[in-house]
Amino acid sequence: MRQQLPLDVAQLAGLFTECILYGIFLVTFAMCVKALFTSALPGRLKRYLLIVATLLLFIFATMDVAFGLRHILDAFVYYTGPGGPIAELSRISYWVNVMKGVNYNCQTSTADAILIYRCFMLYGRKWRYITGLMIFWAAGLFSEFATVYTEITLRQSATLDAARLTPWITSMLAITLTLNLLATGMIVLRIWAVERISSKSGLREFPQSYYGSSGGSLKFAMLVIVESGAIYSGSVLVFFVSSLLHSNAQYIASHAVVPIIGITFNLIIIRLQTPPSQAVTLVEKGELTLGYDARTELRAIQIWIPKDGLNPVVQMLRWVS
Repeated sequence: MRQQLPLDVAQLAGLFTECILYGIFLVTFAMCVKALFTSALPGRLKRYLLIVATLLLFIFATMDVAFGLRHILDAFVYYTGPGGPIAELSRISYWVNVMKGVNYNCQTSTADAILIYRCFMLYGRKWRYITGLMIFWAAGLFSEFATVYTEITLRQSATLDAARLTPWITSMLAITLTLNLLATGMIVLRIWAVERISSKSGLREFPQSYYGSSGGSLKFAMLVIVESGAIYSGSVLVFFVSSLLHSNAQYIASHAVVPIIGITFNLIIIRLQTPPSQAVTLVEKGELTLGYDARTELRAIQIWIPKDGLNPVVQMLRWVS
């Protein structure tokens, strides 16, 4: 019979892991805020939505660390009853434990909503493309509510692998994982389709040097989306597997998921911020932009594909003499 990871060790390791990831998150958060206020993001409303989403993820990540620290202090410092720290940490209905679960659900629901919004924008704001994703999101909300309700009403010493709690947790994680994979795949498929169209039309991306060796802004956008989706999905998958195995390692995974969500969101904005125009005069007209470069005396036709962190942005130019 395999030896179970002690609950107190799992909680301490989880808080330690989360603190490290939270430090990384703070660095990316500062860079993300700078990008939001300095890059040329099209649309004031989209900028405000990005700012609100960024702040929400920051608040939830910060509260998660605070709740985790309070729980550890209660167990190892303030609790003096029988059973020691493990007895305190096993109080599944304790308000700090419940609020930590609520905070986790708010973070994942916000991230999934942002992901669905990306699909909505990239598919021309047509609801039929995201109907399935919305159903998954609603099912996830129901599972999250059921999980929190079970924690509140359980009122006994138990862990996350309690018989009444496990089905809801595994359902919630399975839904989150499926939604993330589907939405990420839809986004990548859409960008790939645009990339094929642009390559066939002879449009040249500008400036290619900004995107390094990725082959252009569209391929770079696909790479960023896939990488961020893989990080998020990987962390949820670890949580899901550890929950199925009824291992206390799920406490470490659950601590890690919250800051990882914020990190992946921030990285998309940081890495896909609009590059500076540099001496190119542009006059926008709908989705079509006419430009004039004073250095080369060439005129340009610029096609905008929305990119604001929620939606990968692409600038493609065809220069004419």
